[in-house]
Amino acid sequence: MYDIPRKQTNQFIHAYVPRAAFDGVIEEDGAAFVRKGDVCAALRFSSGYEWTREGEWQNREVISCGPRHGIACEVGLVSDFGSFEAFRRECLGNELRFDTNRMELEYRSQRVGALWLDAHDGRKLNGQNVDLNYAAYDSPHLQSPWDSGVIILTHGTNQMRLDFTQP
Repeated sequence: MYDIPRKQTNQFIHAYVPRAAFDGVIEEDGAAFVRKGDVCAALRFSSGYEWTREGEWQNREVISCGPRHGIACEVGLVSDFGSFEAFRRECLGNELRFDTNRMELEYRSQRVGALWLDAHDGRKLNGQNVDLNYAAYDSPHLQSPWDSGVIILTHGTNQMRLDFTQP
């Protein structure tokens, strides 16, 4: 979910989706479906989207205009669904609801169940509370606690700290 402050200049969100990198791209009912080999993904935007049509980001970026957004991304294997088309049909049948006033998102996946999120760290899967506050980055070379604004890069004995909380 995204709630862009009114003082922010850009009142939109965007995602890098390079069309040419995929074996298949299908768009239907406000959703983008992509496939690469046996892996497929669905991106469903509560506020719709459009492709960047010119410049260096043409056919590599999708933009959804407005300050409040709910997005669901479901990923699967084509082999688990039988075909890319079956994956697409199933995902289109999954309910996506986003309340912009309450900032609540609910996505009901036929395979995974009901995911519910709100803007106050409420997270539930099938009615049970779920802790999704894991590290944003957690690898041997990149560390960042969730929502810290600080990233630590490590290479051998060298370390760099990037602090995005400071002006």
